Amino acid sequence: MRGPRLLTRTGGLAVSTGRIVTRSEGGVGLPEMELRFSPFNKWYEVYSPREGRFLERTVRGAFADSIRSLRRSDGTYSVKTLFNHGSDPSVGNKLLGTVTYLAEEADSPAMRVALYDTSYNRDLLPGLKAGVYGSSFMFEVNEDTWDHNPKPSSHNPSGLPERTLRKVTLYEAGPVTFPANPAATAQANGKTMAGLARHRSVPAHVLEREALLARFEYSGVLARHGHNRNAPEVLRAEIAYRRARLAAMQAKW
Repeated sequence: MRGPRLLTRTGGLAVSTGRIVTRSEGGVGLPEMELRFSPFNKWYEVYSPREGRFLERTVRGAFADSIRSLRRSDGTYSVKTLFNHGSDPSVGNKLLGTVTYLAEEADSPAMRVALYDTSYNRDLLPGLKAGVYGSSFMFEVNEDTWDHNPKPSSHNPSGLPERTLRKVTLYEAGPVTFPANPAATAQANGKTMAGLARHRSVPAHVLEREALLARFEYSGVLARHGHNRNAPEVLRAEIAYRRARLAAMQAKW
């Protein structure tokens, strides 16, 4: 029997669709990590040889049923939180902490994690405090709607197909180094693939060309900012380049 198709979507400062902060609780142990990993009604681009290219957003209510089912009797939540979806060669599938709060707030699902006092969390802490990591979540689609032929707009100047996620099952959320991660794909089943079939085919030569253009754009932006890699525009260009490059690489696998 095949398992659910797990998808991941990305957030973080680089693409303005997620937020990670840390805060100390009484100065004891490690600080608490907070993730706001899917701001509602914020369009983001999905671009991969497995799923195709389209815009996607979540809406308020999409996570509500899943969050209720994840709540334990002690007030914690059974959702996992990993670094880089468990694909980091050093941290692997070690859990980062216990989820003590998980709710749909006005603008985004929010999660608070009591970080375990471990060596791998201490290694991550400087980057978490500096806000240099993005956030990502792993989920299964239960209900969605599509606009296959939208008119070009300010958020979608190319008129890409638009998908709205209305009900999802949340499995994991956590910090990621780069919003596009080659490990952030999983097994498929017929249910969730059916709505994606029309958009799956992206020719490898198109992906390779766009990766090259993204590289040139990143180099130009980096030069304009005096090679300051922490400038927001530079970070956005770097993420765009890495996403395009990973998509081109996946097309060859």
